[in-house]
Amino acid sequence: MKNPKIEIPENIVAFINTCCVEVGKFTKNRHFDDIFCGIKFFKMNSPIEQMLYCALLTVQRVNDIEWTAPIILDKTTFYSGLAIQPQAQIGKYRVDFKITYHQRYLELPDGSTEGFKNELIVECDSQQFHERTEKERRYEKERERYLKKQGFAVFRYTGKEICEKSLKIAAEILAYLTKREEEYLLTDSNIID
Repeated sequence: MKNPKIEIPENIVAFINTCCVEVGKFTKNRHFDDIFCGIKFFKMNSPIEQMLYCALLTVQRVNDIEWTAPIILDKTTFYSGLAIQPQAQIGKYRVDFKITYHQRYLELPDGSTEGFKNELIVECDSQQFHERTEKERRYEKERERYLKKQGFAVFRYTGKEICEKSLKIAAEILAYLTKREEEYLLTDSNIID
């Protein structure tokens, strides 16, 4: 038996387009709310941190990188996906962003782990708040040494870089964490700075 050729009438194609527009509006509003609420929840006062957070969520969503949430089954904690923690506390230091990507990552009852986990500290350096004096430069260097001793990679971006190419920076960060090619994350050239 042959498969019949399916024809889609023009009025149905028009209705599909109408439905796509409605889904686009819903997605746009949800994305706006996610970013806006995240900025408020994490109390991000810095405009460059707000911009980078917006870019990270945008590249994450456009590339369908899932969020992580711990799931506990039989005393085993399961993670899979991305976690963005603005204003994270690590030891005695606060960092602009601690970003973690888990791929089928398990924390077993005996304390061992299985799977892939990659973490990164991202610092947004504006001239207004960083390394203005010798004391501040010493503090920043000490802090970075501490973070590296804790096993974190540290990416630093200037405020100007973030303002000029925030989506490219977000793609670079997420490519590093997910071990994907950066170009893969930048599939739609219309969203790139």
